[in-house]
Amino acid sequence: MCDLAVRGCEPEDYKAVHLVYSSPRVMAETLGVPFSSEQAWREELARRRDDNLSMVACVQGEVVGHLALSIYMNPRTRHSGHFGIAVRDDWQGRGLGTELMKACLDLADNWLDLTRLDLRVY
Repeated sequence: MCDLAVRGCEPEDYKAVHLVYSSPRVMAETLGVPFSSEQAWREELARRRDDNLSMVACVQGEVVGHLALSIYMNPRTRHSGHFGIAVRDDWQGRGLGTELMKACLDLADNWLDLTRLDLRVY
């Protein structure tokens, strides 16, 4: 994989994240509402919440994958969360999902003290 970087998602990534989730294969498998608008992604990524984190996979600076991590805030389940990964159709099968998952596990283990994660794959 050439020039792959995983970084925190920024509000200005909304157009690229919208493209990821608009990919036909991603849309066919998503558990979320299909056909989300750019504006919906703009609003979602602009919200900063302690229980939701996201990161993107970039190849040569272009966002081609997204990971969203949600942490359960109930005191009984605070040790756990779930995450979903989506990779644009033209970049699937090249290891980007694996790299996003590695970054998520590092964050969960070394920064968030989570002991359980559920994966939702798109």
